[in-house]
Amino acid sequence: MSKDAEVLKARATGGDIRVHTVVSAAWLCPEIPLHLVTEACALWRAGEAELAALGLVDPYWAFAWAGGQVLARYLLDHPEEVGGRRVLSFGAGGGLEAIAAMRSGAAEVVALEIDPLAIEAIRLNAALSQVQVEPLLLDVLADDQLGAFDLVLAGDVLYDGELAVRANAWLRRRAEAGARVLIGDPGRGHVPPGLEVLASYEAPADVDTRGEILRTAKVYRLL
Repeated sequence: MSKDAEVLKARATGGDIRVHTVVSAAWLCPEIPLHLVTEACALWRAGEAELAALGLVDPYWAFAWAGGQVLARYLLDHPEEVGGRRVLSFGAGGGLEAIAAMRSGAAEVVALEIDPLAIEAIRLNAALSQVQVEPLLLDVLADDQLGAFDLVLAGDVLYDGELAVRANAWLRRRAEAGARVLIGDPGRGHVPPGLEVLASYEAPADVDTRGEILRTAKVYRLL
């Protein structure tokens, strides 16, 4: 199936995204409404077989992960980081950081994802905030077709060792090309050495939606 066909298929399931989520907000970013899976959703209690039947085996885009929350919070608190800049959100998930960038004054935001359902979630979430975000279905780790950006955001994408090696190398190339690269991470153990810590927040651990289990998560700048 071509990428265009995949996107069309995902758009057709947009109603399912709305059915299986509720409009809520990330704990650290209450001003940004999102379509999220919470304890109020049947999907929260669904088993693997049920998720597979729905085509939602790994709905990571329906959760606001800690590294993404702290990066979005940092942008909202420091609009000077994004004002007037072209911004790329790498591994954008449901688009929280991308939306925060637009709300903080970015000139343009491209939200990069490899899952067509995440692309549709980004569209729906951007519409809730009435901001313009460009979702882009592209695996840049396999084939980087992108031009230059002023700022690159990576919120909680370093969660797996093998992926982190490839992602860190790609982010490093972006920094060497002149982009300012910001990483949000809750201490998953794959952040490369030699980063500048810009901010530290207490954020909910993974799928905790109420802030009952907090962990320290940091925003880094890749030097």
